Amino acid sequence: MQGGLAFTKIVAGGTHTCALTSDGAAYCWGLNSIGQLGDNSLTARSAPVAVAGSLKFTSLTAGAGHTCGLTSDGSAYCWGSNGLGQLGDGTTTNRPAPVAVTGGLHFQMITAGGYSVGQTCGVTLSGDAYCWGDNGFGQLGIGSGPSAPHPSPTLVAGGLKWTTLATGLGQHSCGVTTAGATYCWGDNEYGSLGDGTTTRRDSPVQVIGGVAFAQLAAGGFIGHSCGLTSAGKAYCWGENEVGAIGDGTTIDRLSPAAVVGELTFTTLVAGYRHSCGRTTTGTVYCWGSGRAGQLGNNSLMSASSPARVVGQP
Repeated sequence: MQGGLAFTKIVAGGTHTCALTSDGAAYCWGLNSIGQLGDNSLTARSAPVAVAGSLKFTSLTAGAGHTCGLTSDGSAYCWGSNGLGQLGDGTTTNRPAPVAVTGGLHFQMITAGGYSVGQTCGVTLSGDAYCWGDNGFGQLGIGSGPSAPHPSPTLVAGGLKWTTLATGLGQHSCGVTTAGATYCWGDNEYGSLGDGTTTRRDSPVQVIGGVAFAQLAAGGFIGHSCGLTSAGKAYCWGENEVGAIGDGTTIDRLSPAAVVGELTFTTLVAGYRHSCGRTTTGTVYCWGSGRAGQLGNNSLMSASSPARVVGQP
């Protein structure tokens, strides 16, 4: 706690960070050139600033240049970059303060993604998946192929019911159905959809291998994905030139490959070309590109297997 604020949840976007207090108030800080902090200004902030309005949120998600939140009844609000409709308000106008996602939908979860532009997806209370924003690679999963942006929520094709979705930094999306199967869609040049091919998919295609995932993480502008089983076993697939898959190789994987090391994780996250996980003992490991020090192992070298973040007990 600093300055009287105590945060219970935190999310990181491309160049900004947002957090929630215990009473659901949202604060953001960082770059604000397109309104991604939501404080009704375009002024960068080096300390937390309150998101404009009196909304209270139960969750937040941050994309490259936009932020979204859910209220207690599942209503979705977004703010920031909107050049490709990723705020879902029916326009392509940037918004420096929260605006309601159109359609009157109520969501149980929402996820914002996109490396340089952005898309957003959510699962409604009834388990339907909707996506909006950039669809240049079919990453909205609406079955129409690469198309113009969709500035309003559009139903994901296939008639499946979902429990969770992941968008991340890439141009693809993934999700887990209520039946426990994993599907992905969008760009697949390096196998980030996990269906054994490098064919772009405009609607959900099932990840092969028969592994059931409880958590998903979609990363990389080039493209990789990771999943965590209910037993804490991590798998990744897709682009692997610098080791983002964590299987001890630098070979692209078109289907899930087990992360080496016999580690048991509780959480996984995927970045541009690296991945990290927190084990059941609380220790954090990272793998993949380390050229900017993002592995936290006191090195600028890449690692194709989990490297322990230094400074931990």
